[in-house]
Amino acid sequence: MLIPLSIIDIKHYIIPDVLTIPGLVAAIIVSFFPGGLTPRAKHRGDAGGGGSLLAIGAIGTYVLKKRRRHGRRRHRLMALIGALWGWKIAIGGIVLASFLGSIVGLLLLVFHVLAKDHKLPFGPFLAAGVWASVLTIDKLFGLYLSWLG
Repeated sequence: MLIPLSIIDIKHYIIPDVLTIPGLVAAIIVSFFPGGLTPRAKHRGDAGGGGSLLAIGAIGTYVLKKRRRHGRRRHRLMALIGALWGWKIAIGGIVLASFLGSIVGLLLLVFHVLAKDHKLPFGPFLAAGVWASVLTIDKLFGLYLSWLG
């Protein structure tokens, strides 16, 4: 699902609710079956994924004094990721996506591939960050905690 969402975001700068909302409903249903995330863990994942991205957006709006009207659907996508894989994957995906998007954006600006006022879609970076997080989250959290200690 992340691949079509990324392609749609690249072409249209939107993450369609027709994909994320049914995914959230499926995550709620699946959470009641044994072997996956419990409903409580699913809700922590929702809050960790969607809530953290919403909080980052609110802080950015406050600091920059600039109201942004787009990007709300990315919160729903990260709530879905958190509901499916948990809060660690969601937060790790957001952090990795932010680093990756910053690096790519800076490189594109330095090499004059993009104009300064051009927007980059964040969905593909979220998809890449989530997959990297799925594959390496335990090692990344361990590395981060060792740096703190």
